[in-house]
Amino acid sequence: MSTRFPELKLLTGGIMLGAPDLCLPVPRSRFYGLCIQLSSEELAPEQRDRADSLQLNGYCFKVCGCDAHAWDALSRYLQQLPLDGLYDY
Repeated sequence: MSTRFPELKLLTGGIMLGAPDLCLPVPRSRFYGLCIQLSSEELAPEQRDRADSLQLNGYCFKVCGCDAHAWDALSRYLQQLPLDGLYDY
């Protein structure tokens, strides 16, 4: 397979288009779990659709521009601290 299109290799390897980079299926407060997308850019339409779907189904979805923000969101989620307005897309 050509390396010119790495996304095709990922798709054939089982990676879902638009899936978040990290999913923690641990219920806290009103959420079934936490999903984090690591991105410093605007979300692609597939990612935005997946984020909307996850939120409609009771998951907390956050976009983090770096690993420090992801760690902060994860820590706050597990401690049941508010995440409202923090790392929203």
